[in-house]
Amino acid sequence: DADDCESFAEESERNDEAASEQYDEQYGMSLEDFRDEFDYEVTIGEVEESDGEAVVEVELRAEYTGDDQDLVDEQLGGERTQTSTQWVRLVEEDGDWKVAEECSDASCEG
Repeated sequence: DADDCESFAEESERNDEAASEQYDEQYGMSLEDFRDEFDYEVTIGEVEESDGEAVVEVELRAEYTGDDQDLVDEQLGGERTQTSTQWVRLVEEDGDWKVAEECSDASCEG
């Protein structure tokens, strides 16, 4: 339900604040500046929908375009391009789809 979406947004904000402090301390740049050093590509995969809920497969590809080799080595394991797959559970509320949670696998049971 919508309460799940609010919790998701609050948790994301807390995670961003913690990451911002880490990147400022470690690399002398804000999280926003760090994110600007990447080109992102998002691909939506399979969607399983049932009874006002959906599980969506999302592939994220991020390529570091900056010139800080220490950051590449320390944070990115020496690889400039990172690809990950996650699943997102959505709920439908008043005709709108909202994020309820991120999941580590396709079962994504709420």
